[in-house]
Amino acid sequence: MNQSLEAAGAPEAVAVAAATAGFSILLGMSGWLLRRVLPQHQGELFLWPLQRRPVRALSPVRTRTYWYLAGINVIGIVGAWIIALAFGVGHPYWASVAVAAVMPTLAALTGYARMWHRFVGTAAGVVVAAVLFVWGPPIWLMVAILTLCSFGAEMFVARRYDIALLFITPLALGTANLAERRDWYPLFVDRFVETGLGVALAFVIVFAARRVVLREPPSAG
Repeated sequence: MNQSLEAAGAPEAVAVAAATAGFSILLGMSGWLLRRVLPQHQGELFLWPLQRRPVRALSPVRTRTYWYLAGINVIGIVGAWIIALAFGVGHPYWASVAVAAVMPTLAALTGYARMWHRFVGTAAGVVVAAVLFVWGPPIWLMVAILTLCSFGAEMFVARRYDIALLFITPLALGTANLAERRDWYPLFVDRFVETGLGVALAFVIVFAARRVVLREPPSAG
């Protein structure tokens, strides 16, 4: 019965997903459209001009470090998912997301700090999500809260990753439970545990692989 209901709702779900993706693309391209419509006001409305030709560089792909990092990321992301499944914790992809969020910093000096920010920021974000959601806000208010969280995440993610997670975590938890409206506490536990699992695995992999990356000479091009 449940499977037939899910199959019946598939076209609607696909249509909503397609409409959302299309709206997101249009929103992301709105700056380009305004530049075309109002070219005489570009200096007033925008800080930087658009590059006429995209800059492409294939030199990093030719290095061993590039493929080494790609392989390490695949191992970490898939490994986190498998370990989460083995532990039987719900939402195993959250462990993979945690690895993906910190693994690109493998060769960066801030890599370990980012892992710490991911774990502590997620833990604090779970507390924020509990304050926002456990009292059962109506759907319209949930959508408004998630919209504000999305805005806050975009404002802080590039400069203060730890602060951004105070918005990212409620956003992830809220969207995961927006339709089903299940009990919140298992979601909070899953998010915390799986983020910790992903960060711990990423720490082990980065600690073991960092020496190899730092030995690779920088690309000349």
